[in-house]
Amino acid sequence: MTISVYLEGLPGAGKTSIMVTLAATLGEDCLAVPETNPTTADREALHDRPSQEATMWYLRRELRRDRLASRLTDARYPAVAVFDRSYLSVLAYCWATAATSGDRDRYRHALAVFDRDIRPHLTSAATIVLLTTPIATSLHRRRDKADREFEHQWYRGDFLDALAEFYRVEAPTLAVGPLHNLDTTGRPADQIHTALLPVLDPTGRRTAIPVEHLAAPLVPRLHGRHLCRPGLRRYYETHGGVQILGQPLGEPIKHHAGVCQFFERHAVLLDETGAIVPLDPAMTVDDLMETP
Repeated sequence: MTISVYLEGLPGAGKTSIMVTLAATLGEDCLAVPETNPTTADREALHDRPSQEATMWYLRRELRRDRLASRLTDARYPAVAVFDRSYLSVLAYCWATAATSGDRDRYRHALAVFDRDIRPHLTSAATIVLLTTPIATSLHRRRDKADREFEHQWYRGDFLDALAEFYRVEAPTLAVGPLHNLDTTGRPADQIHTALLPVLDPTGRRTAIPVEHLAAPLVPRLHGRHLCRPGLRRYYETHGGVQILGQPLGEPIKHHAGVCQFFERHAVLLDETGAIVPLDPAMTVDDLMETP
């Protein structure tokens, strides 16, 4: 049985870095499932559409990831599956946007869609781990990020206040399945993932994930110029770079579907021919479950 967890929380809480670090340190014992974000083509298609359509786009893909977690419940391996964000992130964004823009209909519509089309189909196959992070810490950890010049709202105090309010007030009523709060206040960023062990191994019997395997520093946040693999830097530059993919997180690692390069908002697969394709979590689990 695979234990699945969603990592939630403010930007800078460590969600993506923790997921990639666990994938790098646990190897085949961990499946990393990147957050759902549109490609360049999807962003262009959604750009001029009503905000309600974008919200539905995200929520439908979160439902697909929930089905992945449900399917993994009966899998013999990997030991754990770590998902970057969940459907709560979609709702949190709508809540914070409504709170800071005055467009209260933004959240009301998102909640109506969630209650009508998404919540009835969600399972309780995964535990949501809410990484509680002070806003000052969120800003401090992201002080040198390359997206500060264009992702302005994610650095605004009022927007972060609204996100924190959502996770404190709304998230407990909306989570389907277990919600585990992990307070990271005062904890060094490179030790947060070790505190996940009680969630990843609640019985203390899964020898596949001993705590010493988690005692590795978080993967570093790099820049595009650090991408050394043939074709990978070109792919990064021609597919939106930091604005679409985010910064690279560590070096490519051997993952279930092959060799993967993780970015802050996407992940790609690299094969022996040099081809580079976006990581598809559904395809990954099909490969896993067909393996004898």
